[in-house]
Amino acid sequence: MSPRRAAPVKQTTGGLPSWLIVAVVAIVVIVVVIVGADFVGKMTASPTPAPSGLGSRTRGSPNARIEFVEYSDFK
Repeated sequence: MSPRRAAPVKQTTGGLPSWLIVAVVAIVVIVVVIVGADFVGKMTASPTPAPSGLGSRTRGSPNARIEFVEYSDFK
C-alpha cells in the first residue's frame, strides 16, 4: 500500500433518531387502540328503537317481512 493513504472519511448517518421513531410508532399504536375501542363500542351497543306514533317517519306494520335483493354484475 501507498504511504500516502487518505484518512478515512467518517460517514454520517442521516435520518431520524431511533427514540423519535419509537415515540411516533407508540403514539400511532395508542391512537389506533383508542379509535378501535370506540368503534367496537359503537358496534356492540344496542340500537335505539324507532319512535312510534303520529310524528314518526315510518309507515307500515312493524312486524312486516323484510326481503333483501342482491344484484351483481359478472363481467
